[in-house]
Amino acid sequence: MDSFKHINDTFGHIGGDDLLRGIAQVILDTLPPGSHAGRLGGDEFAVTLPLPVSAAQDIAERIRAGIAALHFPADPKLSGSVSIGLAAPTQGCHNLRAWMELADRALYQAKADGRNRTQVAESAI
Repeated sequence: MDSFKHINDTFGHIGGDDLLRGIAQVILDTLPPGSHAGRLGGDEFAVTLPLPVSAAQDIAERIRAGIAALHFPADPKLSGSVSIGLAAPTQGCHNLRAWMELADRALYQAKADGRNRTQVAESAI
């Protein structure tokens, strides 16, 4: 989630929690069969997709757009966005940690490039 601290500071922890639940629901509603998702902590989620990178990028963009379209009747001004780092396991990824590090680097690049976007790890292009 982009700017989670700002969300909590502006809308309170209840607003932040509402947004987290909304994001989780968008992710679950968008994932194809065979995928897995979970919250890593704070404002980060991880998703695995049994798809090639190009198809995974389409799913990531649908998730990003779905989150941007969330509306909260209890607080109509509440909204959020996400930056997504996408990586495919490569020859150098011998374990989950290495794969997550690729995705994490792509995530930080998405945030550095302005947030609310999907960045594919260079090794996955």
